[in-house]
Amino acid sequence: MEEASSLISFLSDKSVVSLFALDTPEECAEILLDPLGETKEQLIACASKLSVLRKRDEELLNALALNLNLGGVIFLSPTFAQLKRKNVIEIRLLGEVGEVFCKKCGHSFPIVPFEEVCPYCGLPLLPKIQPLPGDMGKRVERAVRTAMSSDALLVLGNPEKLLPGALIPWVSKLFGGVELAVVSRDDVAIKSIADLVINKDPLEIFGSIEEKRS
Repeated sequence: MEEASSLISFLSDKSVVSLFALDTPEECAEILLDPLGETKEQLIACASKLSVLRKRDEELLNALALNLNLGGVIFLSPTFAQLKRKNVIEIRLLGEVGEVFCKKCGHSFPIVPFEEVCPYCGLPLLPKIQPLPGDMGKRVERAVRTAMSSDALLVLGNPEKLLPGALIPWVSKLFGGVELAVVSRDDVAIKSIADLVINKDPLEIFGSIEEKRS
């Protein structure tokens, strides 16, 4: 695919940080706004959807790591995917998603094996996709520093509804001089300042790259 080759060529000699902003599952949209106000059924639907998408997201992340000099991934949208590669920084602005937790008794549990209800009190377990109070500022600061220390920032998807992480491409490009590549089917504003724009779904682009390497 021509777009995939252009992207690899543009990023091949650069240290890269990726901004992961794929679409948030519908089942999780309301939970992100008010995670403690949702019903048991909504919580389980969100956690189950993220579990299904985990393999897809991990395949995309591994394709990035295999084909690019990837130094970091900044997650703006929730995912259970784990890259687990040395020398690759993972920053999750919505909080760690390696666990689920009970909002009543406070116990946390690993997502593998996935449990729907707390074994202590029977309430539905909530994906840990929200930061602890007072933690967001530190996460954003670290994310900005990581992005600006790279040669290029690769934006995957649409970050514009995901504040405050949506500001990272603007700050990195306008104040840090970082080269910006955007892969998104949406007409996002950051395309106006990008050095390379690919108007397609990131999953389609990196699927073709992985096939070429195999």
